[in-house]
Formats: sequence, C-alpha cells, structure tokens
Amino acid sequence: KPKARRLRPRRTHRKAALAALPEDQKLLAEILLRDGVPGVRSAVEAQNAAAAAAEEPPIPAPLLLKLAERIHPSLRTADWRDRAEAALAGIDDVDLRDLRSVVVAAEQAAKGEDNKTLAEQVRTALATRVEREHQTWLADVTKAIDEDRVVRALRLSSHPPKAGAPLPTSLLDRLAAMAT
Repeated sequence: KPKARRLRPRRTHRKAALAALPEDQKLLAEILLRDGVPGVRSAVEAQNAAAAAAEEPPIPAPLLLKLAERIHPSLRTADWRDRAEAALAGIDDVDLRDLRSVVVAAEQAAKGEDNKTLAEQVRTALATRVEREHQTWLADVTKAIDEDRVVRALRLSSHPPKAGAPLPTSLLDRLAAMAT
C-alpha cells in the first residue's frame, strides 16, 4: 500500500491575517507563526543580549510578550483554517495522522460560526474515512486468512487504521489457529 501523502496547506488565511496587522507588528507575527510565543521570548532575549553588549537600552520584554499573546490567537486560527481547508480538499488521500491533528486543533482554534462549521465538516469526513479504511482493513485481513497467507495476515492485523480497534473474535480465532 503506498504511503499516504502529507497535508500541504496553502497559506491564504495566514497571509491575510498577516496583511491585516499594522506594519510594526508584522515581524512579531512572523516570529509567532514560525516559533510561537517561546520563539518571541528567545528572540527578545537575544536582542536584549545584543543591546547589552552594545551598551544600549534593552527592549521591554513584557510589553512585546503581551502584544504577542494578544495577536497569537488570530494567527493560530488563520493557520488552522488553512490546514482545515487543505484537509477537506484531500480528505481521501491525506495521512490520517494529519487529519486527526486538524480535528484536535479545532478545539482551540475554531472560533466563530464559519470555523465551527468547517471543523464539523472535517470531523465528519474523518469519521467516514476512518470507518471506510477500517472496513477495507478487515477485508484485507480476511482475504489474507482465506488465502492461507499467515504472515501477511499477521502483519496486516498489527496495523489497524483505528487506534485500538481489535479484530473481530471470529477473525482473531482463525488467525491464531493458523499461526500456531
């Protein structure tokens, strides 16, 4: 089975969120998008160390961090929206881990009615896809057992698409009997 492709979101909402910010906050927003609030802290510390070496006054870190924490949620929401739209567009062939990460991130990032609707669409599409792949997995294991391909059946049975989804008892008994 070929490897599923990774999620490649476009950056339309992200770019729009950056463009909506005042010019003096764009550099801070770019650092936030790349490294998050810890990246802003380390950038401020590095800047203050350079200022101390040049005997200049330090940057007021609490002020910048407060500003970063204020604009970070809107940037995170824009980034999530880009990922969610890409997930919906490639719902049939994007890796399930990427789809699950979009659904989990929706809990914090999906603010507003449009985003909640998008989150629900992704959640529903993911559930449908997982169920379809689970049925395919069961069919593949059954086919391998029917063809007396024990090693293949064992290998397939150890990689379910749903985490923690056991094989049905009838298949498990057949597989155990064949393996012994």
